[in-house]
Amino acid sequence: MKKIVYVFVALFATTFVWTQNSEAFFPRDLSIGSTGQDVFELQRVLNQKTETRLATDGVGSPGNETIYFGELTKNAVIRYQNLFSQEILVPVGLSSGTGYVGPSTRAYLNIVKQTTQPTQIIPVTAVINPPAGTSLGTNSFTSALTNSKELYLFYPSVYEGEVGTNLTLFGAGFEDENDVYFGDEILYDVSSQNYGTSISILVPDLPSGYYGISVENSKGKTDTDAFFVIKSISTKDPMIENISPQGGGYGQTVTLTGTGFTASGNQIRTAYGIADNVSSNNGKIVFTVEPFPESFDADGLQHIPDDFSWDIGITVVNSNGISNTEIYKLEL
Repeated sequence: MKKIVYVFVALFATTFVWTQNSEAFFPRDLSIGSTGQDVFELQRVLNQKTETRLATDGVGSPGNETIYFGELTKNAVIRYQNLFSQEILVPVGLSSGTGYVGPSTRAYLNIVKQTTQPTQIIPVTAVINPPAGTSLGTNSFTSALTNSKELYLFYPSVYEGEVGTNLTLFGAGFEDENDVYFGDEILYDVSSQNYGTSISILVPDLPSGYYGISVENSKGKTDTDAFFVIKSISTKDPMIENISPQGGGYGQTVTLTGTGFTASGNQIRTAYGIADNVSSNNGKIVFTVEPFPESFDADGLQHIPDDFSWDIGITVVNSNGISNTEIYKLEL
């Protein structure tokens, strides 16, 4: 089973908003694809040091932080982990940064945050897609999006539906003419709205199935985990009815039992990564829970606290749609 260590969080993410008295600024693990106020705060911390700064200007630079965790953030996190390796990496048996903001990194970030003066949280709800007739405003985050010199695709407004469904793609750096890809199929000359931060289209007349979505213009082509499942309204989404066992250790073989699984082409989306093209037999999918081997190798496990646990959300996506999410509790 192919494992891709790129987390898809936007689909099932919660937007976190804290007050200045919050005890935990970073309450969840973060990696590529994560969106939310905690990503914004992470970028602010990283930008406080020149060695770990995301960028010197433009999107991600000091004062232009965003709520999206992309390659710039990942690379900055790696530099941050290497800079504070004794505090972050050594306790979990690692010698170099991974770019994944896990328990060890979050613990150190929270200590740093609590020993510095909290800053006022800039509300980011509806910034990308403001109500009709209103202005995006002039705060630095908004300015970074609307004046982006690079192209970003954050996520679509919905992830499944029929041909002709109204679909909005949210991002930054969109232009007057953009090519939107559904797999290898292209929709030409699609214009953007909201100052280059969104594109509205109708789902094209293509056969039912799973399609990766990307956008291309003069700034390049996106390479993110956006997708859409074209399906009939009468087609029932896959359903996970049981997960067995419901918890266990690292490397545990897990069986999902349910309906709507396809013989091949199932995609398992977890809180730590994606497994593509997984087969199913008689309504069962079998896979192994192995998050981030570089972080949980045999040598590193002995350094993980005895009471460590992680509720890992598991969802199945295939040509029938998107399943419910079930939890596997990883305990070490």
